Parts: sequence; C-alpha cells; structure tokens
Amino acid sequence: MKLTYLILHEEKLIMERFAGDVDLYGLLRAVQGIWADSDFDKTYRGLLDLQSADLHLSFTEISDLVSLLDKSPESSQAPFGILVSKPFETTLAKMFEAKMQPLQHVGVFSEPQDLFDFLEKPVSLFELLNSPIALQQSYPSFVNGEQLT
Repeated sequence: MKLTYLILHEEKLIMERFAGDVDLYGLLRAVQGIWADSDFDKTYRGLLDLQSADLHLSFTEISDLVSLLDKSPESSQAPFGILVSKPFETTLAKMFEAKMQPLQHVGVFSEPQDLFDFLEKPVSLFELLNSPIALQQSYPSFVNGEQLT
C-alpha cells in the first residue's frame, strides 16, 4: 500500500491517494499518520482517490471503520469525496457513504470534475497530488501493515 497526501491550507483541502493493496490495518495506520501531521485540520474538505487502490476490506470492516471515525475526535467534519473507478471499490465506497451520512457529508464519484464540484474546489488542484511536494509526503509501501525496509 502506498499513500500520498497533500494538505492545502489556502484551499482548506486535504487530498489523499491510496495505491496498491489496502487493508483495514494499513488504512487505519495511514489515517492516523495524517491526523498526526501538524498541518492537519479536521475542518478542511477532503478527497480520497482510490482509483489505483485494491481494497481488501469486508462489509463488516467498513462498519468498523465508520464506528472508529464516529468515536475519534480527530475525524473530519467537513464534506469528503471519494474517487473510484473499479466495481468492488465503488461498492465499498457507496456502503461507506451510506453509513457516514448521519455523521458527515460524503460523496462517491467516478470523475474528478464531479468530485471537485461536490467539494466546491477547482479540479485543477487534482494534479497537485502528482507534484514533488505531495510525493515527499508519501508513506512508503506497507505489507500487512508493516513498513518495507
């Protein structure tokens, strides 16, 4: 699993991109790492790009994730969009969206433009996830939650 993220203060936006095999343990470690970033602000809108991710989560684990986010004081309270392109990941994202609705405004999208319209931000920001600054904030690959050395 690889996570790349970028926090844009001027846009009040946090962009995250997962790639590779993503399980619940790795996802939670990555989220906690972002929460620990001194630049993190839970009032910022969020974007999660899962187009290059292969999720290894069960429906029960989606419920567990929602429960954990509900109980965490660091959890975002702003609108949050998820970008997906594969059927299984779309199904899990839609399930997450439905379970999160009472807690947070979440949307699932297959096109970047639609996601950025939802977030009320310019789609041109999406390219910044490929920038050297974002890549410097990448987490290394994880296998079963353990960092590769």
